[in-house]
Amino acid sequence: MELRIPPATIGLLCLANLSEVLLGLALLVDWIRNWRHVKAYWAWGVGAAGAVLAAGILQVALVALAGLPNWRSSLPPGLTGSAAPTEEQALILLLAGLLLMALGLLGIAIAVSRVAGYTMLGLHHAASLGHPGSRLLQRRSVPATALDDKVLPDLGADALWPAEGAAPPAPGHCPARDYALSTLAVAAVGVAYSVLLFRLTSPRIAEVLTILPSYSADTARALTPAVVVAMLSAALSEELIYRLGIQGFLARHLGSRGGRYWLPVVLTSLLWTMQHAGVMEPGWVKLAQIFPFGLLLGWLYRRHGVESCILAHALFNILLAPLSSFLIGM
Repeated sequence: MELRIPPATIGLLCLANLSEVLLGLALLVDWIRNWRHVKAYWAWGVGAAGAVLAAGILQVALVALAGLPNWRSSLPPGLTGSAAPTEEQALILLLAGLLLMALGLLGIAIAVSRVAGYTMLGLHHAASLGHPGSRLLQRRSVPATALDDKVLPDLGADALWPAEGAAPPAPGHCPARDYALSTLAVAAVGVAYSVLLFRLTSPRIAEVLTILPSYSADTARALTPAVVVAMLSAALSEELIYRLGIQGFLARHLGSRGGRYWLPVVLTSLLWTMQHAGVMEPGWVKLAQIFPFGLLLGWLYRRHGVESCILAHALFNILLAPLSSFLIGM
C-alpha cells in the first residue's frame, strides 16, 4: 500500500522537529548557565517528571490488559498453536525484545528528563519575570537568589505572582472565580470552535494513521480508559513543555514584557501547531484548529499559570473526543 503524504506535511514536521532540537539545546545551555537559580525548583521538576512517567506506565498497562485476550493472534506465523519456536526464532525474538526495551527505556529517560528540565527552567523564568508560572508556588516563599537580578533588580520573592505593575496579592488570597471561569472558558471556546470547524470542513483521519496495527474504526471511536489516560498525559506533558518551558524561555530571552508578550505566545503556538501536522486530511484543518487554541492557552498561562493550562487542555481533550467520532471521518 502506497502512502501519499503531502510534501508540505513532511516539511512542517521536519521544521517542527528541527526547531525543537535547536530549542532543546538552547534550553539545556540556559539550564546549565542558570543552575544556581534553577536548582531551587528541583522538587517541582522531579514531581512533574514522576507524574508524566506514572501516566505513561498506567497507559501501557491499560493497553496491555485490553490487548491480552488477543495476544495469540498477534504472534508471527509458526509461533501459534502447540508448536514450540525454533532456536533461531527464539533468538530473533529475544534480540528484538531487548532492542525494543532498550529503545523504549532510552526514549522514556529522554522524555522524563525533558519534562523535569523544562519545568525547573520555566519556573525560574516565570519568577524572574514576575509571571504566575505555577499557582502552587503562590504561597511558597522563594529565596531572592532564585530571581534573576539582571531582569528584575528591584523586586524580591513577592514578584512571583503579580502581573507587572500590580501589587502582590494578600497572603492566602486566591481569585478562584476568575481562575475557574478563565479555565472553563478556554476549554469551551476551543471545543465550540473545533466542532464548528469540523462541521464546515468534514475532515478525515490521515491515511498514515489508519494503517497502524492497533487502528480500527471501532477502537478509534471508543473512549477507553487507555485513551483517557493518554489524553490526560498529553495535556500534562505538552503544557509543561510548551507553555511553561518554551513560552517562558522565549518570553525571558526576547524581552517580551508588558505589551510585547504576544510574541512568545505566537511562536510557541506555531511550534505546537506544526507538531500536529499530518493527523487529518486535508492537513490544514488540524493546523487551523490547534493554532487558535494554542493562543488561548498561551494567554491563560500568562494570566493564571501552568496548572490552568493543564486543566483547560485536559477538558478540551475529554470533551472533544466523543464528539470527534461524529465529526471526523474514519
